[in-house]
Amino acid sequence: GKLDQRGTYLHQIAFGAALYGNGTLITDDYSMSDATVQAAATVCSGGKACTVGAWQVLPFKSPVRSIHATVLYNGNILFVAGSGNDVNAFQAGSFESAVYNPNTGKFQVIPTPDDFFCAGHVQLPNGDVLVVGGNLAYPAAANGTTAAHGYEGLNTSYIFDPVTLKYYKVNNLIVGHWYPSATELGTGDVI
Repeated sequence: GKLDQRGTYLHQIAFGAALYGNGTLITDDYSMSDATVQAAATVCSGGKACTVGAWQVLPFKSPVRSIHATVLYNGNILFVAGSGNDVNAFQAGSFESAVYNPNTGKFQVIPTPDDFFCAGHVQLPNGDVLVVGGNLAYPAAANGTTAAHGYEGLNTSYIFDPVTLKYYKVNNLIVGHWYPSATELGTGDVI
């Protein structure tokens, strides 16, 4: 055993967990560490960059022209591009996303089911990403110029699974949305 703060030996530790309301609590894989031993400090030799951060231009380009980025729970980054605001890609139905792995510096291009260039997104508690709305149509050209209005929004919603690297269609929205906001509430619902 180890002496505690009062000078007595610690023989066991007990802890509890509770639920507020109805539900299920599943717990697993516990570990202990000695709180009396101070963890070694991380050493940074970068000066000011250690305290305020620093930007760096990477020596490669993204394979997609993204409009949204989400840091996934595994440390990878989802870049959502859809058509990349390219009318030709839109008309061809060529929509893409990419997952960037900062540890390897590699991208994996992900087929994307709709034009998410103007979608909204939010990360869910389980690590999935909910993507709602997007670009249903570009404005019609008038007199050789593109109108400043006339974009139409998608009414679809999809879940991106960071494990399978695939989008899965879920329910449709009541109406189409172009650049919607999606915010998770404390209940887990998304508004």
